[in-house]
Amino acid sequence: MCSAIVKMPIFIKAKKNPWLSLIPVISDFILLEICFNNIVFAWIFSFMISSLFFIFWFKQELLCIISPVVLRIMSLIIGFSLFVFYVFMCLKMAKNFGKAKLFALGLFFLWPVFLLILAFDKSKYLPSEKCLSTENDNFYGDDNFIRENKSNEK
Repeated sequence: MCSAIVKMPIFIKAKKNPWLSLIPVISDFILLEICFNNIVFAWIFSFMISSLFFIFWFKQELLCIISPVVLRIMSLIIGFSLFVFYVFMCLKMAKNFGKAKLFALGLFFLWPVFLLILAFDKSKYLPSEKCLSTENDNFYGDDNFIRENKSNEK
């Protein structure tokens, strides 16, 4: 419940529905979307977590099919990739809210404390990478600039 209270102001800053912070799995998924500005990374992270749980849950059944060495190597690869993913998530979260890399280090080691700081300080959500929409023909999405240049050319 404390996690939902902390995530709610972050969702409001990112213009997401704040009530989604009350649903445990969905709130983490939305938080990943806020970090990476893309839902694909959230799906990749969810797949890695679920595959790691699958390996540990069905360990005895998988040992009949796969050798123990291969199973351990798969677990190590997925675990290491989750670690790297978590580091990138902390970096992107700090960058999207206009914080320094030292704040990302704090997010990495003390996630609940720095998430609380991020929720209740005066930072604004500024996504570092803007996705290009298919509605705009121009690269920058600045229709007024293009209209002014077209009118000046005539």
